[in-house]
Amino acid sequence: MFNTHPPKLPALNGPQGQVLSTHEQKSVALSERFFPNPPANLTDIEDVTFAEAFDTPNFDICREVSEDEVADALSSSKPWRAPGNDLLPTGFLKACGPPLHKILAVLATGCFKLEWFPARLKQAKTVVLAKPGKTPAAYKTPAGYRPIALLPAIGKAIETIIAGRITQAAELHSLLPDEQMGNRRSRSTELAARLVVAQVQEAWRQKATASLLQLDISGAFDTVNHIRLLHTLREMGFPGWTVRWTKAWLTERQATLHFDGKATPPISVQAGFPQGSPLSPILFILYIASLYEVLKERHPHIGLVGFADDTNLLAFGRSPEVNNLQLQEAWKTCLQWAGTRGMGFAAEKSELVHFNKGRTQWPNAVKLYNASGEDYSTVKPVAAARFLGIWLDRKLSWKAHKEAVEKKLKTQEFALSRIAAKTWGPGLIRAREVYTKCIRSAIAYGASSFHAPTPVGGKPRGIAASLSKAQNRSLRIVAGAYKATPIRSLETETGDLGPAARLIPQQKASGLRKAHTDAIRTYKSESPRISNPASL
Repeated sequence: MFNTHPPKLPALNGPQGQVLSTHEQKSVALSERFFPNPPANLTDIEDVTFAEAFDTPNFDICREVSEDEVADALSSSKPWRAPGNDLLPTGFLKACGPPLHKILAVLATGCFKLEWFPARLKQAKTVVLAKPGKTPAAYKTPAGYRPIALLPAIGKAIETIIAGRITQAAELHSLLPDEQMGNRRSRSTELAARLVVAQVQEAWRQKATASLLQLDISGAFDTVNHIRLLHTLREMGFPGWTVRWTKAWLTERQATLHFDGKATPPISVQAGFPQGSPLSPILFILYIASLYEVLKERHPHIGLVGFADDTNLLAFGRSPEVNNLQLQEAWKTCLQWAGTRGMGFAAEKSELVHFNKGRTQWPNAVKLYNASGEDYSTVKPVAAARFLGIWLDRKLSWKAHKEAVEKKLKTQEFALSRIAAKTWGPGLIRAREVYTKCIRSAIAYGASSFHAPTPVGGKPRGIAASLSKAQNRSLRIVAGAYKATPIRSLETETGDLGPAARLIPQQKASGLRKAHTDAIRTYKSESPRISNPASL
């Protein structure tokens, strides 16, 4: 029989060499890691109660909630995600239909008008999950795990509504920095990578060089200071009721840790906000927006590209020494800003890449000093670094990215071959669905940065040529075809153009897409394997 119970956490290493083996000992160590309350410099904030009415706000946000907004909030959530303490999945709320929409609209409107959030909806069922890709030694420390908050579905619906209104106001009134790519519409990790690549290539055209320093905020969501966040919203001009409602949403929150098949008593959360709330992402990027403003003001020649808590600094100059000096000064600014927020940057997680086309890699390292300036961490340059899931090497040759994708595809191709054999397994439609979601998406990720458009009728160029071979192997598995099957027949049978043709400009690919559509229609009448080409 299979073991249906989740794996237990190993004994954790505590302070002074202690071994934490009991559930109570582990819960104390994990709660200290997940729910810290670091001190922040709040001397510039006069009113820390936020009880009085503010001056005339810069804009207004409506408090009335309609039934259509509730329906949209529920439809935007995945229906069968793990529920919180209420044990009600979002799919159940969707099934209730318009009667529940009316009730939730009245409840949400009342919450906004009373500047109140029910205490029952603040209780989070926090599941402890292991971070993927860590070493065995890391899993013996609390740092090897992350908390995922499972919240009541009704509360998440209300949070989705207010998050949409705050996001709309922030975008309409330009409250977010242009360099922030995370949790924003029409922006993505691929766009962030494309901006970095474009700036590096422009530096090369100007006979200069570029150096990229990737910074990471330690425990970003968990260390947000509530008073500083409310002050930030007020300074940005949000209406007073929005700030006071956010205060009610933040205060008196509780979390219960679930691991090893047991639950801890409720833990009071004094800082941060739950990872799993629809409201947390927009509040976080508003919270750190001032970091971008300070960096642009003090270091106007430093390039910035951010994605949520990932902050990336690009320095430009004629030599690596000049770039390193700029990055070290920008690091000091980051430390000063973090001190006012009760946050910290993990210097040991930083990565440095010097982009140069020379034969040898520049060895110049960056020294990241601590807040007191007494000690520092040395960040040595690497030949290639992972940037938001895309590997950037110093020459932008994309060899490192190709090797990473091919390594990933070996596991995925093996899994696909196990479930879709030539004589048994799912049919063409389902096998292609698995291929499209798991394999083709991995091949195409980051293509806007590395792909060289292929002329119609030409051969793939760059790493697309290697990735095409990997894709063809998957297409043979999906179609149950022989190795000698022509590639064009494989693409026609599966309705897939291949990476080179699919990534060329739309006007060039339109002819190929029409040809494949006509061929699929022909196959429908001749082959019993394709019963519904529209689903392709």
